[in-house]
Amino acid sequence: MATFSYLYGDALNLEINSSDSNTLFTSTRRQQAINDAVEEFADLTDCLIRQSSITVSCNTTEYMLLSSGVLGGSTDFTRLAAQGLEYRVRSSGGSTARWLTWLTGDDFQERPLEWRNRQYPGWRQSTAVGTPTGYYRRANGGNLLLGLDIAPDVGSSEAAEVLVPYVARPAPMTSSTDVPFTVNSTVR
Repeated sequence: MATFSYLYGDALNLEINSSDSNTLFTSTRRQQAINDAVEEFADLTDCLIRQSSITVSCNTTEYMLLSSGVLGGSTDFTRLAAQGLEYRVRSSGGSTARWLTWLTGDDFQERPLEWRNRQYPGWRQSTAVGTPTGYYRRANGGNLLLGLDIAPDVGSSEAAEVLVPYVARPAPMTSSTDVPFTVNSTVR
């Protein structure tokens, strides 16, 4: 895998047909261009996916995605990944712990608020609890909220969560030996 110094050095010299690193194409500008390109590539290709989880509470339908409790205060969140979210419930009964529910794909679809309001007028006022069948995203100022369509019913001996795969922003490379798409010392 190419190192950061190769990318902003020899590789970029070849690409721009210039070895100027003192006037127009300074090393700082070259390094920033490479970091910007790596970030844009990750966003366009979904090649750097990370996963977090939201602990679901009984009767709670909305969760702040960008809070420290959900994405760990992560600064690498770009957007939700195309693969979609998963909802799962686990029995927390000692040695017999097992998955009771695991919903993905068509069984747990994202539906925008506009669609929900049109298809099910008054759905937010519903007092029904059960197993969510889908989710939505809602912006509120600087917050991004993830909502469940049905208030979850989580028993006292159960643990529920939503798995949240997201497109991660690559860490900026600063050292000449850094390699693109490195997360916790593992190269993607």
